[in-house]
Amino acid sequence: MIELKTPQEIEDAWKEAGNGWMDPELPRKQYHMVVRNELETYRRGGSPAVFDAFTKTLLHIPEILDRPQTRLLDVGASGGYYREIMRIAGFQYDYVACDWNPSFKKLALELYPDMKYDIGDARSLAYGNESFDIVVSGACMLHIREYTKVVTEAARVSKRFVVFNRTPILFNSSTRYFMKEAYGTPCVEIHFSEREFMMLLTFAGLVLRHFETVFMNDEHGGYAHITYLAEKI
Repeated sequence: MIELKTPQEIEDAWKEAGNGWMDPELPRKQYHMVVRNELETYRRGGSPAVFDAFTKTLLHIPEILDRPQTRLLDVGASGGYYREIMRIAGFQYDYVACDWNPSFKKLALELYPDMKYDIGDARSLAYGNESFDIVVSGACMLHIREYTKVVTEAARVSKRFVVFNRTPILFNSSTRYFMKEAYGTPCVEIHFSEREFMMLLTFAGLVLRHFETVFMNDEHGGYAHITYLAEKI
């Protein structure tokens, strides 16, 4: 991972790799290199940190919303794995997946043929206001230049709760940009300052209700992946 330190470096990176996650080969690489083993561990009763943080966060949503008619939208759903994670953990939500790479949908429907899956852009979702009880913003905004729109769109289509899953946060630094390879595909990755992320929530009409830490690294001023639960006000 290489930090992009000047506006020109950031601009050039977006031009070169801003659409890296549209690579049609990336979904299967991600599944076979990482996700498959994590899922198998979870199915056997193991506790991958990223899944644990997510399910523990859902426990802070009122139980009245844990029912089959509660609609949950997963934006940046990749292969739709979180539907299985929620079912193993005992949550009953009516799950709808959404991602902008059609190859993710193809993979998801091979793994889960009955899944509801839409192709869409997290910056401009094709759903009406308050269409879902809960919206999950998967680990996608860290790869999207207009990340403010990702937050406001998630809030717009949610009736009440938004989960920002596995968000890269810097505690003592401004927001930073990096060039990296995701399963062999060049892409841009954003690490958000905690202060800016909280401001994004406020701007979108959201208030923080709970968070779970996926992992923490105290080096370089404090860096973590955190799953947040926010509520509309």
